[in-house]
This record gives sequence, structure tokens and C-alpha cells, in this order.
Amino acid sequence: MQHNFERGERSPTGTEVGLQPLDAILSGLGLQNHDIVAAAPANTLTHKMVAKARRGRAITRRAQDKIVAALNAKSSGTVYQHKDCFTYSG
Repeated sequence: MQHNFERGERSPTGTEVGLQPLDAILSGLGLQNHDIVAAAPANTLTHKMVAKARRGRAITRRAQDKIVAALNAKSSGTVYQHKDCFTYSG
């Protein structure tokens, strides 16, 4: 089910915040969820966590930070911050 939330607006249940900028960044870099999981330290990120983050399911700030760190490990030259990837703080 697709939701049309304004940037940063939460669903009535508070779990859906809409497609995140992270999705556009990963697509623009040609990166898949697996690339982010592989760049993270062993057993710290799962494919499910990255998929949730991209589509806007609410995840914890700790998980968001791990995703941003893994993205920075994969990106060449650009350093991304939390505000570049997410419209909300978990």
C-alpha cells in the first residue's frame, strides 16, 4: 500500500513517514540495499533495516546512524549526514 505523506509527516500510527531522500541517494549512486549491508561492520545492519529506511518505515536513530555510516563508506568523496538521508529523527 502506497502512502502520500508530506515530507517528514508521520502516519496516524506514527510508523510511516513516506519515501526518504536515502532512496534517491542510493539510486543515484547505483547502490542496492546489499551494498549498504556489506559496507557496515559485520552483523550490524540487515537488508530489512535498509529497505525499511528507504521506504520510510520508522526506524531507530541508531539504525539510521549505521545506515549513514555505511553509505559514507561506499560513497566516493561525498560525506552524507543524517539530515541528507532522512526527513525525521528516529
